[in-house]
Amino acid sequence: MATGRLHILPLTDDDEARLVAALQNGTDGAFASLYHLYAHRVAGVVRLLLGDHGAEDAVQETFLRVHKHIEAFRGDARLSTWIHRIAVNVCLSELRKRRSRGQTVELAEQDEPTEHTEQTWIDRDAGHALLGLLNRLDPIKRATFHLHHVEDLTAAEIGEVLGEPRATVLKRLQRTRVELLDAWHAAQKTQANRQRGGQR
Repeated sequence: MATGRLHILPLTDDDEARLVAALQNGTDGAFASLYHLYAHRVAGVVRLLLGDHGAEDAVQETFLRVHKHIEAFRGDARLSTWIHRIAVNVCLSELRKRRSRGQTVELAEQDEPTEHTEQTWIDRDAGHALLGLLNRLDPIKRATFHLHHVEDLTAAEIGEVLGEPRATVLKRLQRTRVELLDAWHAAQKTQANRQRGGQR
């Protein structure tokens, strides 16, 4: 499954209204346009929550639900917010099933750089380290972090996705940043100590 983000300008309110109308009217090509616009964004949050295993199935399930329920969409939230809400619910359902089976989640790693310069290796190692730290967070914290820092959703929009007050989202974002920063500093300190030990 492709993992790169597609850099598409956000839909204007008028564009979104026209797309929703086309979807609800069953216009040819409308659902393909929707998938083209949002598949990579959905894949990003799904892979962050589930890892690679089962991610493609979760993306497909998300869009099956979108297709099934699009007629009920009334524009109370932005279309992207509504789709993310469905994706998160699909993932949380899958995570509950995994917990009941005693399974854990390993986050997906980024594609290897094609040019192995010193900087790309540094970036790769930093990316792997960040993924490791994110993997220690509970799913709701991971989703909140991703939706805000990757998808650029506001706290209010994330609240709509997760069914929570904006204040709750803001507090979680703050706690998550502190938790990640503390874990990052601890990891860097451990690595530095190992390097010093290896030089003796």
